[in-house]
Amino acid sequence: MYKAEKNFDDNRYFQIEERTTHSHLARYLVDTSNEAIYDKPADKIAEAIKMMWSALCGLDEWRLQWIYKNNPELFKLANLYAEVYGSPNRNLLADINRWAKEEA
Repeated sequence: MYKAEKNFDDNRYFQIEERTTHSHLARYLVDTSNEAIYDKPADKIAEAIKMMWSALCGLDEWRLQWIYKNNPELFKLANLYAEVYGSPNRNLLADINRWAKEEA
C-alpha cells in the first residue's frame, strides 16, 4: 500500500476530492510523477483507473486472461488501483499468475 508524501491539506492536492474511492490513487499520481501530473488531472485519471479496475474485477477468469494476453497495458493500468490501495482489494496480476501456475 502506498503512503502519501504529504498531508491531504497540502496545496499539491488542492483539486483532489478527499475521501473518494480514488483520492489516494490521485495523490500517488501527483507524488510519483514529480508533479508532471498535477492535482486536477490526477483526480480524473485516478477515477478512470478505479473504474477500469472495478470493471475488470467483475469479469470471469477466461475474460480476464484474454484481456491480459491481448491488451496487457489496460490490465496493468487498472491493476495500479490495487497496488496503491493494497489489501483487501483484488490484485488482478496475482490472479493471472496464480492461474498460470495452475495451468502449468
